[in-house]
Amino acid sequence: MTSTDLERVNALLQEAWSPELRPYLTSTQHGMTAFLDVHLTHPESFSDKRYYVATDADDQAIGFAEFRLSAAKIGFLSYICVSERARGRGIAAALIEHFVKSHEPLERLELDVFDDNVPALQFYEKLGFTQRSQSAWLRRGLPLPSKALSLSNPPESAAAHSAYGFCELKLQWQGKDVRLGRIGANVLRCFDLRSFTDDDLLAGAKATFASLTEALTILPVSEANPLPPGTSTVTKSNRMVKTFDDKAGPA
Repeated sequence: MTSTDLERVNALLQEAWSPELRPYLTSTQHGMTAFLDVHLTHPESFSDKRYYVATDADDQAIGFAEFRLSAAKIGFLSYICVSERARGRGIAAALIEHFVKSHEPLERLELDVFDDNVPALQFYEKLGFTQRSQSAWLRRGLPLPSKALSLSNPPESAAAHSAYGFCELKLQWQGKDVRLGRIGANVLRCFDLRSFTDDDLLAGAKATFASLTEALTILPVSEANPLPPGTSTVTKSNRMVKTFDDKAGPA
C-alpha cells in the first residue's frame, strides 16, 4: 500500500469508533498510519499479522481488516471497518471469507465486538459466530503522584509513544515483571487486576507521566469484582468464536 492508501485506511479506522471509545483504543491514536507502515514495510517481523483492504472502482479504500494467525491455525480478527458509504454491500463478510479461505484448514476464528453494537453482533451471528465470554472495560482515576517508576525500556517506550501515540511500558515492581501501556496522553493501560488496583503503582505512573489521568483495564466480567472505589465501566465486549470442520471447509 502507498502512503495515500495508508491514510485512507487510517481514516476508516477513525470513522469506525465512537468519540467515547477513541481515547481507549490504539487504532485511533495519532500515529496509526506510521504504525501500519512499519508492519507493511517489514512483514517478516510481524509474520502473524494479515492485512486486507477492499477498494472501489476508483481504487479508494472502502474496507480494512487486520487478522492475527497463530501456529495452531487459530485466527483472530483484530479490526474490521467499512466506509459508511459502502456498508450493506457484503464487504466485511468478503474480507473475513478471504482470510478464512487463504488459511485453510483453519481451526477457529475469534473476535471481540462491543456489547452495545447490535448490528455487528447480528452480523457475526449470521456468519456463524457464537458468544463464548464477556469482558468489562473498566476505568478509574489515578491517585496523586508519588515516586516515579523506574522503567526498563524508557527510550523505546518514549520513541514509540511519540511516533504512534501508544506504547508498552516494562518495569520491575515488588520483585515481579510488570507490563503497562500508554494510550494517548491520558490513559494508562493495565493488563491485569493486580496492577489496576495497586494505588502505589498507579501513583508512580502518574509521577512518571504527568499527563496521565486514568487507568484502563479489560477483565472477564466474572473477575471484575470487587473493584476499587471510583471504578466505572466504559463498555463491555463479547468474545465470539466460529469453529471450522477440516473436512467440510469454511461455512
